[in-house]
Formats: sequence, C-alpha cells, structure tokens
Amino acid sequence: MNTPEHWYVWAIDGYDFTSFNRRMTRCLSCNGILKNRETSCYGCGTAAVQPKKNGGNRFAGMVTALFIASALLTVASMFSFLSDRTPPFSACLAATVVLMFVKRSADQFKSKESS
Repeated sequence: MNTPEHWYVWAIDGYDFTSFNRRMTRCLSCNGILKNRETSCYGCGTAAVQPKKNGGNRFAGMVTALFIASALLTVASMFSFLSDRTPPFSACLAATVVLMFVKRSADQFKSKESS
C-alpha cells in the first residue's frame, strides 16, 4: 500500500485534490482549466464565462439588518422600564455608530462592484 502508484491514486482521488479541482474555472467546451484572468480558452478558443460576484450584496444586507436591530435596541435602552432587559445606552449607541460606518462602507463597496 505504500507504493508510488498508491500515492498517485491518492493524489488524484483524495479529498483535497477534488476540492481544489472543483474551485477551478473550466472551459465549457473542452473542460480545460482556465486562470481567473483568462478571457478565452487556450485549447479551443471559446470565450470564458466570468462568474458573478454577489458576496458584497449578502454582506451589505447583513450589515443593514444588524444596523437596524442595533438602532432599535438603542431606542429601547432609553426607556427606564426596559433598562433591565437591554444593554446600557452608551454601548448601544457606540455599536449603532460603528455599524453605521460599516454600513456606509458596505454600500459603497456594493455600488462599486455592481458598476
């Protein structure tokens, strides 16, 4: 079991190699491996399909939801009858301000990525 042939089969069929191989962009015509910057296949000349980027939209949506939740918690922490169930007002206000700046940055990144 410790022969070079076994090592070759392990390298080809191993989980790490399979995972690595799935992440690579491939030509739809000849199944050739393409680099991220290639616009056409070297083997057959077919135009490469560029993957869509939508990670910024998810992150911006998550930050917006956190910002709204933090703003609501800040408002709730101002009332005395809810003070035992909410964090201190200063902590809520600080979190809301930080999330506001992060939200602005995420929105700018999202608009820059979509254009």
